[in-house]
Amino acid sequence: MASSFREGARTVKNKVTEYVKDSCTVDCWKRKFPITLWMPKYKPKWLISDCIAGLTVGLTVIPQGLAYATIAKLPVEYGLYSAFMGCIVYCFMGTAKDITLGPTAVMSLMVAEFGGGTGGEDDIHDPIYAITLSFFCGIVLLIMGLLHLGFLVNFISFPVINAFTSAAAVIIGFGQLRHIFGIPKFKSHGFIDDVYHVSKGLPQTRWQDFVMGLVCFCLLMIMKKVKDKYNGQKPKSKLQFILFKTIWLLGTARNAVIVIIAACVAYAVYAHGYEDCFRLVGHVPAGLPGFIPPLPPFERLVEEGGVIMEEMNNTLLNMTAMTTPLVPVDYLINGTGLNVTIAPELEVPSSGRTYIPLSKVLSDINVGLVIIPIIGFLENCAIAKAFARKGNYRIYPNQELLALGSANVMSSFVSAYPVTGSFSRTAVNAQSGVKTPLGGLFTAALVLLSLAFLTPLFFFIPKAALAAVIVSAVILMFDHSTIKKLWVVKKLDFLTWLGTFLGCLWQGVEIGIIIGIAIDLCVLLYTQAKPEIEVLEKDITVFQIDYGVHYPAVEHIADTIKESCLSGDVKRPCVCDCTRLTFLDYTSIQAIKEISAEFRRNNVKFAVAGMRQSLLDLIDRAKIPHFESYDTVDNAMRAITESADHPDVDATHVLLTPMEEKNHVATVSDGKVENHTNEKMKDGGDAV
Repeated sequence: MASSFREGARTVKNKVTEYVKDSCTVDCWKRKFPITLWMPKYKPKWLISDCIAGLTVGLTVIPQGLAYATIAKLPVEYGLYSAFMGCIVYCFMGTAKDITLGPTAVMSLMVAEFGGGTGGEDDIHDPIYAITLSFFCGIVLLIMGLLHLGFLVNFISFPVINAFTSAAAVIIGFGQLRHIFGIPKFKSHGFIDDVYHVSKGLPQTRWQDFVMGLVCFCLLMIMKKVKDKYNGQKPKSKLQFILFKTIWLLGTARNAVIVIIAACVAYAVYAHGYEDCFRLVGHVPAGLPGFIPPLPPFERLVEEGGVIMEEMNNTLLNMTAMTTPLVPVDYLINGTGLNVTIAPELEVPSSGRTYIPLSKVLSDINVGLVIIPIIGFLENCAIAKAFARKGNYRIYPNQELLALGSANVMSSFVSAYPVTGSFSRTAVNAQSGVKTPLGGLFTAALVLLSLAFLTPLFFFIPKAALAAVIVSAVILMFDHSTIKKLWVVKKLDFLTWLGTFLGCLWQGVEIGIIIGIAIDLCVLLYTQAKPEIEVLEKDITVFQIDYGVHYPAVEHIADTIKESCLSGDVKRPCVCDCTRLTFLDYTSIQAIKEISAEFRRNNVKFAVAGMRQSLLDLIDRAKIPHFESYDTVDNAMRAITESADHPDVDATHVLLTPMEEKNHVATVSDGKVENHTNEKMKDGGDAV
């Protein structure tokens, strides 16, 4: 035992040493930063294509960023804070030329679900939670990438992913109806709450907001249809070429076009004295976010006015120096009118501010620290694979983990919430003719310019227009065609889809995903516990077992063999065809031992045939008495028949001593029986 342990430790040490050496080579670091591989081959003519594609994506992400921040229940500027750093990092570390990182509808919904903290006015969440979530999601993704754990996402099946995406579309779309109808604000705790409050608030619909939202939505859908109709058509003249390009550009940048038109209308109405006609986005802080570590202490959030700023008697409250990681929040001071919940277990410092430990922030985020990075990687990897097939290039999932993890960590330094690949913007990027990931730098530059100079203009954007942008984007996420296919092809997969979908709507996205995975695991375990067994019943019963025999299947296989061969008045010999068998665990080996003993007690022959050598070695170490193995089913049947014709002669044609008989393993090769006794115990080997 000690020698086996030392050998195992030595093997692990050698593998770790080899991994470290491989990780320190120049080629390895070049693979970690793919820009070093494609930049030397960069052609100057590609720069124009990357520039056009990057700016086109920028025109799409600016209105989407503002809109998606409302899904995440954050101030709108955080959508733009999340829209540029991911593009920059992915340019250096990404393997897919078409992918563009940034805020997405699904990730925004997940942030709203897990990055809540203490909801403030209008159900706006504390951004500290979202920023912290971005940092730690990036750390989780980096660890998965370094450990090459990208394969783990394969345990989430297509029906679960599809149902989650469809449910997210319903939740997001229904959540935006409040802004389209102009219903007064309410605090929501999920889809059911949204349905109740929206239904209850319909009599209070503001017709101005409803008309604005409906018109914007209709125009967005019309522009998309027109773009799709003329996309790909070959122009017959120069005039048609210009017309088709104009239609394509307006259709691609339709979100920006509609938001600008809506803002102009709102400004015109506002300038004529109708200030309350539309519900507007309102004041958006101007300037770029600071580049500050997202870990405690959080004094910068007060000093720079980025998130939490308050005044008491026109004097900024000073923060007390703390030695442990703490997060500042407002609290109620008698006579000051400052209202925010305090953690009851913490004391209020004399400076007039309370603190919540970082541990509480992480505990509030809870399983979001695991679910959000996995969902983000799934979304990013699915998009990257789809466009890699179209573009005839290859992506590397583990490198995508590193790129996405680094993007989220770096984004958290600029007050961003978690980001991933966006399908709609990636499609725009590909259709715009992007050549390399360098296009992301132009997208980032446009977002930074808008933050630096255009934020005062965001004041006049109607919330109904942003809601229309969101609804038009998520309406295509509901994949109704898959439901019919699942029902026709395999109803068990439809059950998984339905369980996930209803779970997401009823109990939240994390519970829905868990329900879907649980149903999938039950189906998977059932197939493992009830493997298909082909039975050929003649004078000798032959069983053919597929794939591996795991412990849940042991009882089913043993009962099937015993019932077929030993239950009746006439007991028949048995041969197990193990040609397809790929795996045995200890429970399975114990079952073989018990079955062999049961047959011997009934004076009936039991043998296996076609078992691969690696599995025979396992059985050899287990020292199963009287175990017989043959290379083919025909040889096994011939030996059993010969044994029946000459009952006084052992099937192995040799008389064994009691000690040899105890440890006997018989194997047959090319019709000749070879006998040997296990001597590994004498050499210090361990039995299984």
